[in-house]
Amino acid sequence: MTYLVTGGTGLIGSRVVRDLAREGERVVVYDWRPARSSLERLLNEDEIEGMVKIVQGDVADSHHLFRTIQENDVERIVHLASLLMPESNADPRLALRINCEGTVNVFEAARALGLRKVVWASSNAIFGPPEMYPQDRIPNDAPYYPRNVYGATKAFD
Repeated sequence: MTYLVTGGTGLIGSRVVRDLAREGERVVVYDWRPARSSLERLLNEDEIEGMVKIVQGDVADSHHLFRTIQENDVERIVHLASLLMPESNADPRLALRINCEGTVNVFEAARALGLRKVVWASSNAIFGPPEMYPQDRIPNDAPYYPRNVYGATKAFD
């Protein structure tokens, strides 16, 4: 099976890529600024060469995203691409483009191309300050109170 992992060279993405590759899955890493070094710290060269393909791409570029999915026979997507907090807060328009429009593009591509599954991650930044949740966990039905642009774009997802 072939997975597309958006943001696949980021902190979480590179670990997802590692786990999928070690399970014998073929992985297409789709990343705006791919950092092969993050994968090289987690996988050996044979694992990277045999199971992982890196594609530079922007989730906000729907044509390239669709083409990448089609050309690589992707069946499932793990969507982790996101402009992180400091960059999102510094450039709200770019945050909207990547975090919101990019997420819509991923789901639209999956729908239009008949993919079986999409997994994506949000952020605890959507829930507001930790003091709002004195217990050790945030309830599933907790209201959203993002305190910054990043949290707001993740709440959109």
